[in-house]
Amino acid sequence: MTESGTPASAAETVEQVVRAQLAVALGGFRGSLETALPTVAFTIAYIVSRSLRPSLVIGIALAAVLVLIRAVQRSPMRYVLNSLFGILIAGVFAARSGHAKDAFLPGIITNAATGRHDPVHRDPVARGGLRGRHGHRGPDRVA
Repeated sequence: MTESGTPASAAETVEQVVRAQLAVALGGFRGSLETALPTVAFTIAYIVSRSLRPSLVIGIALAAVLVLIRAVQRSPMRYVLNSLFGILIAGVFAARSGHAKDAFLPGIITNAATGRHDPVHRDPVARGGLRGRHGHRGPDRVA
């Protein structure tokens, strides 16, 4: 399927279809950029200043500016609002604890709750799966 919902042509490869669907899901280049920029700005500001409050202000202010730009352009704000919401929640965690590293705690909790980025439970090799025909780990050996 393409972005417009029409069936993909037979000439398209699976990779092309997956790339197109990911681009739609992530908001394309602009959506991905707007989602990442506030967190990157916060991180860089903290690395440079080692001060939590100004770093939070920079990240939140950047997200707010991106929301305003989208509002002025009357373009969809889904991804930039997600970014603003995410940086606000991260800011609450970091401000309450006083540690910048806690800004990333909501993402860690979300990933743990949804099972994402869990190599021990999602990777069949880490679980002891993918055994060969004779019970040994790894691919079957051909003699």
